[in-house]
Amino acid sequence: MRPVLSLLFAATFWGIVWYPLRRFEEAGLGGAWLLVVSYTAAFLTLALTSWPGLAGMERHRGKLLLMALAAGWTNLGFVLAMLEGTVARVLILFYLSPLWTVLLGHFFLREPLTRVTVITLFTGLAGALLMLWEPGAKRAAVGAGDLMAVTAGLAFAVTNVLTRALGALGTRQKTLVSWAGVVLLSLVVLLFQEQHQTVCLPFCTRITSW
Repeated sequence: MRPVLSLLFAATFWGIVWYPLRRFEEAGLGGAWLLVVSYTAAFLTLALTSWPGLAGMERHRGKLLLMALAAGWTNLGFVLAMLEGTVARVLILFYLSPLWTVLLGHFFLREPLTRVTVITLFTGLAGALLMLWEPGAKRAAVGAGDLMAVTAGLAFAVTNVLTRALGALGTRQKTLVSWAGVVLLSLVVLLFQEQHQTVCLPFCTRITSW
């Protein structure tokens, strides 16, 4: 029951986390800053209390780097999508991640595709299309929040597959790598935002004055 309970807890967490995220946003703490603070605290707590060591990590540098980037965008993309888009759409699009996980697991881990799995794949994709479609529109309306939710779900699938592929490493090692990826990617986004504001602020001020 432990894996089932873990999945239920994680799904419940991702389903309700939008509320505190938006409350923090209203208080002035943006999504990227929130991730830097929370995941840095989590990383330091685990590293200082239960450091797993670096044994075996040298042989998997490429996969670990990809895992850090994927885990970073999983969390950052989901948070930004929650702040940018509609909660229901973001959750449904993000939770397409099991579909991407099945496909990636089949091609990279050689896991078999059963008839039920294939039916589930098409059903899930059809449901996503219905969520994006608007009556009377010639094509599906896709916003920035939708795109971030879908790509975050895809990154989550990549993280899941790499977690399985790196079975020789310990859980704490992979957890710390994932959390470090969230912090680093969030810092990159903050740096980009600061440079973007520095470049655009004089121009925007001039346009406003005109």
